[in-house]
Amino acid sequence: DTENSAYATIADIQSGVIAEGETVTIQNAVITTSITGDEEGFFIQDEGGGEWSGIYVFIGQAGGGIAPIVGDKMTITGSVSEFYDSTQLVVSSAEAMKTTGEADPVPTVLTAMPADWESYEGCLVELTDQEAVSDVNSYGEVELSFGIQMDDLFFSFDTEYGAQYDSVVGVMTYSFEEFKINPRFAADLAGYVEGAGPEAVTVSDVQSGDFENRSVMFENVVVTEATSEDDEEMFWIQDEGGGEWSGLYVFVRANTAAEIEVARGDVVSLSGSIAEFYDQTQLVLEDASDFTLVSSGADTSPVTLSTTPADWENYESVLISLENVEIGAGGDYGVYELVNYPGIQLDDELFRYNVATGDDIALLTGLVSYSYGEFKINPRDADDMSGQVDNGGGDAVVATITELRDGTVTQGSTVTLESVVVTNVGSDKIYVQDPAVTENGGMLLFGTSSLTATVGDEITVTGEITEFYDLLEIVDITDFSVTGTGTVIPVLISAAPSDWEVYESMLVEVAGVTVASGPDSNGNFGTDWDITLSDYWNADLATGVEVDSSYEITGIVNYFSGNYELLTRDNSDIVGN
Repeated sequence: DTENSAYATIADIQSGVIAEGETVTIQNAVITTSITGDEEGFFIQDEGGGEWSGIYVFIGQAGGGIAPIVGDKMTITGSVSEFYDSTQLVVSSAEAMKTTGEADPVPTVLTAMPADWESYEGCLVELTDQEAVSDVNSYGEVELSFGIQMDDLFFSFDTEYGAQYDSVVGVMTYSFEEFKINPRFAADLAGYVEGAGPEAVTVSDVQSGDFENRSVMFENVVVTEATSEDDEEMFWIQDEGGGEWSGLYVFVRANTAAEIEVARGDVVSLSGSIAEFYDQTQLVLEDASDFTLVSSGADTSPVTLSTTPADWENYESVLISLENVEIGAGGDYGVYELVNYPGIQLDDELFRYNVATGDDIALLTGLVSYSYGEFKINPRDADDMSGQVDNGGGDAVVATITELRDGTVTQGSTVTLESVVVTNVGSDKIYVQDPAVTENGGMLLFGTSSLTATVGDEITVTGEITEFYDLLEIVDITDFSVTGTGTVIPVLISAAPSDWEVYESMLVEVAGVTVASGPDSNGNFGTDWDITLSDYWNADLATGVEVDSSYEITGIVNYFSGNYELLTRDNSDIVGN
C-alpha cells in the first residue's frame, strides 16, 4: 500500500536508515536480473548504481505471473526483511509493483578487491582483469583472483583454471557466509582467454604454502591408504620418497566415487581444488576425468621418527613410523595419549586395534591427521603396530560390571567379566547383567555376531572396555564361554529416576509410566519419564501401546543420540495398568 508507506532509496535500506520490518516504496528502481532459478524473486538497484544501491525483491507471496525484464524501471512497495543475513524487499502482491519506464542497468566498476563486500550486496558490479584461480566445483562455482567466487545462479558458464577475463559483470549475493558474483548471461563475461589448466605442483608445495581454493595437479604421487564410507571414497597421497609436508588427504565427490578405484601403493596423477576442512588441508577430486592410475605396487615406506618433531603440522597426512611408543591414558573413542611423543594421539579411525594404557609398541606406523584441535596417528592395520605382543593390551583385569561403570577400571583396559548373565541377544550385540546389583550392573558386548549365546546363559567374557558415542561397551572380544545358567530379575523402578545412566544396559521394569506421544516416524513413543519407548527389537510395538495410557514395561535401558530409550523384547514386556 503505497499510501501508507514511506518513500526511500535502496541505499537507505542497505545502509541501515530503514529498519527491518518497515514498509517502504522504492521509486524508479532499475531491474538488473530476471527471476532467479527458484522463481521467487529478482534484483533491482537505484538508478546509477554505486555502493548500497542493490537489493533482492522477494515475490514468493505475491502470486505467479510476474515477469520482470532487465532494464525496466519500477516503483515497488514492500517490507524490509533479513533472510539468512541477506537483505530483501518482500512484496505481498503484484499490485505493489508498477513499471514506470526503462533504463540501462549501470554496474559499479571495481578495479581492486574492496575492503568489505557488504556494501555491494545486491548490486550490479563489474570486476576488471579477473583470472579463474580454481576449476568449477560441483556447485557451479569458481574462485576469481579478487578472492570471490563466481556462481551460476543465472547463467551456466563454462570456464577452467587459469582462464582470464577483461571484466566480469554480475549481481553480488550473500549465502552460506560467502559473497558471490553472479553473471546473468554470456555478455557479462568479456575478453575470455582460455586457461592453461591447473598448475603442476608437489604435495610439499601445497602443504608448506598457501594454495587454498586453488586448482592444482599432482603427477606420479603414491597412494598410502584408501578407504570408503557411505558411498564416499577417500585416500591419502604422498610425494615419492616422503618427508616433511609430503602427505595429503584426497576427498572424492560422491558422484565420482563409484568411478575411482585406488589401493595402497598405486602411483596416480590427479587434479582438483585445495580446501581447508576444519583446519585439515585436502584435495577435492570433482570428476573421474581428473584422475589417472599410472602404475601399482610402489614403495610406501614411512618417515621414521625417534623423537617428537618441533611441529607435527609438518607431518599432516604423512605416513610416519614412531619408534618405541608407550601408550598413555585414554580409551574414549579409541583415542590414547602417547607418553613419549607429546602432541599427538593414537586414533582408531582406520583400524580398530586393541591396546591399553601401559602397552609398548616397538614401531607404530600410521597416517597423521588433524581433528578437534589434535594431531593423531592412525594405524591402517595390525602390521602398523609392530612389536605389540599379541596385539593385546596387557593382561586382562578381572572386574565386575560396577567397577567398569564407576571408572575403577580405566577405559582401554582389557577386562574379564565372570558369572554375568545374558539378558538379550541381537545380531551383533549381547547384553549381560550382574544379577546381584540393582544399579550400574549392565553391560553391552559389541561385535558378537560370531558368538553363540541365549538369554539366561551365565558367561565369562574377555575384551576391551571402551565408550562409543557415550555408550559403555566391551569390544574386541578374545574369550567367550558359557559357564552355566542364571536368572536376572528386572530391576523395579516405580518412579522416574533423576538419572537413567545408572541403569544403562540393564534389564528393568518401569511401573506406572505413561505413554505421552507417538509413534514417530521410527515407530517410537515418548513417555512422561523422559525415556523413549523404542521398537528396536519389537516390530509390533505400535499395536501394543496407546498414547495417554499407563503401563508396566520391561526392557533394556539404552543410550542413543543423546537420549535414553527402553528397548522392549516383545509385546509380553508391556503390561497395561
